[in-house]
Amino acid sequence: MNAQQVLFTVVADKEVTRAIREEIYERLEGIVGNDQESYMMRFLGRALKVRREKGEDTILRHAPHLIIASAPETVPTPVQDCLIALTTFDLMAQAMGLGTVWNGIFHWVTKDLLPDFKARMGIPDDHVQGFALAFGKPAVRYYRTVQRGPAAVNPVTGWRRS
Repeated sequence: MNAQQVLFTVVADKEVTRAIREEIYERLEGIVGNDQESYMMRFLGRALKVRREKGEDTILRHAPHLIIASAPETVPTPVQDCLIALTTFDLMAQAMGLGTVWNGIFHWVTKDLLPDFKARMGIPDDHVQGFALAFGKPAVRYYRTVQRGPAAVNPVTGWRRS
């Protein structure tokens, strides 16, 4: 509908991003524990182990900045609007020499496990958290895209009225 109601919540300060990163890992230690039943918990358990043993940041990928898109739950397609808006941001960021990563893990954690983050980041209560991207100066430069197999295409070659 092009309602243009997407709110971009931006974490531009590296220290704020660092504080968010540290709190996520600290709180996940108390949540994940021995619950390895779901895919999410198994994945997060591995992320915590990698963090403890190697100091790697599987969740935010050491990115200095975050952008979270949200939209009012009253618009017809809030999640889709957020995805379209972040896709545009992603393309613009790449054109400006910034690296981005679609951050499903951050989205997962803050939406499902740490819902208080939404209010703490200033996202309105009536908003659907659409998705998140981490971004910053890229650590590597790619000279070509990922090589994929052929796309699954379903051509409609004829039409009969029902």
